[in-house]
Amino acid sequence: MEFDELYGEMNNSYPSITKYLEDSIHREKWARSYFHGSRYNIMTTNGSKSINAKLAQARELPIVVMLDAIQNLISSWFNTHRIAAVASTGHLTPWAERTVRSRFIESQKMEVFQLNTFEYHVTGVGHDAVVGLNRRTCRCRVFDIDRLPCSHAIAAAGQHNINIYELCSHYYTTNVWTLAYTEIVYPVPPSNEWNIPADIASMTVLPHVVKVHKGRTKKKRIPSVGEFASRKKSVV
Repeated sequence: MEFDELYGEMNNSYPSITKYLEDSIHREKWARSYFHGSRYNIMTTNGSKSINAKLAQARELPIVVMLDAIQNLISSWFNTHRIAAVASTGHLTPWAERTVRSRFIESQKMEVFQLNTFEYHVTGVGHDAVVGLNRRTCRCRVFDIDRLPCSHAIAAAGQHNINIYELCSHYYTTNVWTLAYTEIVYPVPPSNEWNIPADIASMTVLPHVVKVHKGRTKKKRIPSVGEFASRKKSVV
């Protein structure tokens, strides 16, 4: 497996790091190849960081106004992705389509040996692998984890005359992509149209008690052109 090879190289160069990982953190908690579930290639918090960046100014506003800003942002994103999904003519999402095409090109350099009805031994590029098309699995583990056929599986599928798209998870299809953004996030109606139960309306909600630190509140701001130029000169 590619992970074992790279992990071995890291162990040779930085044995203290691999010792810490082995003693303190189980592999299934940080390595996709050992994770018991399906991460679908999602290993970062970039999504939440993008939302926080977009709402940097709205977070300074009153709570109701901030919620309206969140609704407007999500509505805009949903509409943008909905338009892109409807306009797509491929069977898979653009990212999945590019990934499969790249692996298809790599598979053309491989040699396939049939073991039985659905299992194949694939050689030629990188590590040799045994592919099970009926179980949608490969020794390299890429097919198992990504839910998209690896280059070994694509080479075996060509030998077995199987459509590559039939080996892809339906979650990567354009139809599912479109369904994900079918719903519309509508704005909240004016407060005079709200139907609030009597027991909720009679409640008194006090603000949360927070400890106010002395001094001016620090805020992250974008430097002006002049400030940026002066900083660049000082660095040079």
